[in-house]
Amino acid sequence: MVAIDGIALFTRITVCIAGLLTIPLGYSYANDRRMHRGEYYPLLLFAATGMTLLASSADLIMVFISVEILSLSLYILTAFARRDLNSQEAAFKYFILGAFSSALLLYGIALVYGVTGSTNIAAAAGRAFQAIGAPESLVLAAMALLLVGFAFKTAVVPFHMWTPDVYQGAPTPVTGFMAAATKAAAFAAFLRVFVGGLGALQWTWTPAIWVLAVLTMLGGAVLAVVQRDLKRMLGYSAIAHAGYVLLGLVAVTREGISGLLLYLLIYTFMSLGAFGVLSLLRAPQPQGDVAGRPARAGPAVSGARGHARPVPVVDGRHPRHRRIHRQARRLPRGHGGRADGPGRRGRHLQRHRGVLLHPRDRDHVHGGRGARCRRATELVTTAGLSVGLSLAAAAVVVLGIIPGVVIDFAQQAASIAG
Repeated sequence: MVAIDGIALFTRITVCIAGLLTIPLGYSYANDRRMHRGEYYPLLLFAATGMTLLASSADLIMVFISVEILSLSLYILTAFARRDLNSQEAAFKYFILGAFSSALLLYGIALVYGVTGSTNIAAAAGRAFQAIGAPESLVLAAMALLLVGFAFKTAVVPFHMWTPDVYQGAPTPVTGFMAAATKAAAFAAFLRVFVGGLGALQWTWTPAIWVLAVLTMLGGAVLAVVQRDLKRMLGYSAIAHAGYVLLGLVAVTREGISGLLLYLLIYTFMSLGAFGVLSLLRAPQPQGDVAGRPARAGPAVSGARGHARPVPVVDGRHPRHRRIHRQARRLPRGHGGRADGPGRRGRHLQRHRGVLLHPRDRDHVHGGRGARCRRATELVTTAGLSVGLSLAAAAVVVLGIIPGVVIDFAQQAASIAG
């Protein structure tokens, strides 16, 4: 039920690299936010185990079992930030849509078994379909359901709607691990089932994957441009990358397979590096807001703590604004009888400046420097983050300068599988 070949070996290495880089990133992230991390490492190990099994599955039943092992672990990891409602919401969405996609995949496996009498990929796929003269509609329905199930797991348009919400709500290191390792394992299984098993019937599924690849590349790139949250933007970027990987799947050649494997390895380092950088940002929710983040410890804010600074214009229509001002009125005034002095009332209003400021007044309070001051943020570096980011950056640079060794390895993996 498990295959030992080049695709399995190459994908296992990719998944293990992603897991090893996620450990220091996740440790620093959880420690900085005082999250209980006792279950983090076993869940990460279970998810990586499911991914390695999925990449080497030679039987459709093993494919389904592997998908469930990694999915259940990722559901819990997505909700790991228990005090964050966005994390809980993302986990619930991921669970509902993941269960739906697993049901479709299992239904496709059932149709394959009904047509061929076997769930072994090599026996039940192309050769068995041709040998027994199965009804064409039933064969196409089985392939369509398998395609939809894998498309959900790889975030292919139009089965991508869970991706930006889950990426935004999950803890940032978990998001990077999902974007890198899950995609590598799912595409390895995708490759094994459709190219290794259904390669003889490529004329039936190749046009559909062409259409999905074009829609995925265009949809991911266009929707990423209009996002205001960095994690959602990277989520749509991951969707666009899934479209690029589909091009290697459509080729149905050793060159296409080797290119697909190499792309997934490089994407693993790039994705973990990008989400690792987001882990450096200690900011209020939403963590990755591009346009709406208040400044952190800038000169204007530091000056307001030391001497009197005028309180900016307040839009008091929102109930939260009125509540903040009612609280401020109960506090003593600052020196000189002004509420904007360094007294308790002035400090209370300064603490809530991100809520009180009307968007049109934010440029005024930061001295007219505009978006550059609005988007300033605090970078929090730790040893774990530094190690993880350094390894990811070094790998990207090395693979970009001297990629020959990895290219040869990917070609050998594709030839073993072929």
